[in-house]
Amino acid sequence: MIVRTILAVLILASWTHTALMAEPKTHVVEMITEKGKKIFDPIFIKVSVGDTVSFINVSGNHNTESMRGMIPPGAKRWNSKLGKQFDLKITHEGIYAYRCTPHYRQAMVGMIVAGDPRANLDKAKQAYTIPKVAEIFDKLFIKAAQVSR
Repeated sequence: MIVRTILAVLILASWTHTALMAEPKTHVVEMITEKGKKIFDPIFIKVSVGDTVSFINVSGNHNTESMRGMIPPGAKRWNSKLGKQFDLKITHEGIYAYRCTPHYRQAMVGMIVAGDPRANLDKAKQAYTIPKVAEIFDKLFIKAAQVSR
């Protein structure tokens, strides 16, 4: 009887542990040209380390490129091919800012926050961007800071 009880407790503990472990997720960010606007949708996304972000080219000819000084320390920079889907595996905690290379001057940018954004929030705020893009990132940095609360 004691052996069966111990075995049942161990099995239940194993199931509970497995249920509590978060499975990596895939999040979709669409790259869109619509009515003359070029956007990432959503422009801001919260994910976990280990998740994947899939950038899908829905309309227009877009890519995604990490922005210098605006990804976590140790994270690998990227620059996808125009018009192609790109899957980004999130490896480090912090802010991942990105842009569409040909449409950067039209402010086609976005942000991923993985875990605690404070890992590189201050450094990312100091990175140079053109004024039109800086306005967008100022709003996204506020949103990112709220994630850590």
